[in-house]
Amino acid sequence: MNVYSQLLVDKTIDGLQWENARDFYTGFTLKGKIVVEEVAGRKDVHIVAKSAELAEIKILDSQGKEQVSSQMVVQSTFNVYFEKLIGSIPAFKYPLNNPPTPRNSNAWVSSCLKPILSSGRGI
Repeated sequence: MNVYSQLLVDKTIDGLQWENARDFYTGFTLKGKIVVEEVAGRKDVHIVAKSAELAEIKILDSQGKEQVSSQMVVQSTFNVYFEKLIGSIPAFKYPLNNPPTPRNSNAWVSSCLKPILSSGRGI
């Protein structure tokens, strides 16, 4: 996922003059694992988050110059935070089963098709 954001600074008291202070271009990466597990005839899907990281970041000042030291600090801070966050997220578990069929579904289908079939035209 790529994200662009812009940091604007108000240079006046009345809030009418905004100046571009920084431009941010970031790319996020999320990696995970999906496993189907069968226990006692029941299948479950387990979705586990493995890692998340700020893969790339570009920070440009108001003149368009790249801010390398700011990029490294922001990227390192986010990646440490994401590492701790991913470790605390439990695996999502979803059952893999067919949804129940409504009781009167066959009766409903036949009642819808009855006028078409009785007309002799067919389907």
